[in-house]
Amino acid sequence: DEDEEKARKKAKKEEEDRKKEEKRKAREAQKANSQNKDDDSSDDELTESELRSLRGYKKTSDGRTTSYFNREQTEKEKELIGCIKPKKLEEVSSASSSAAASPTSLNNTSSVGSAWNAAGT
Repeated sequence: DEDEEKARKKAKKEEEDRKKEEKRKAREAQKANSQNKDDDSSDDELTESELRSLRGYKKTSDGRTTSYFNREQTEKEKELIGCIKPKKLEEVSSASSSAAASPTSLNNTSSVGSAWNAAGT
């Protein structure tokens, strides 16, 4: 039992050392890559290191950087949805609005229940 635990600890330590070594090598490679970088590269294009730092983000069709979950609608979807501007409510006929606006009488409430429950459910 103790031997197994020692073996697990040793394996865990070796794994941690291996990961540290990989990270160190990656940092060294990144330093070497940044020192050998050409200054002629276009500023519009992202380098590999910039792309890694932008994980979870994407470019929209107009060039903005936004979160990965932000979704643009296609022209077809926009056409199907139509205009989504808020619309002014139209006036309701005066007969139904006066009935809805005035509270019901006490005699009527016993059979109906309330002004909000006209169906008596």
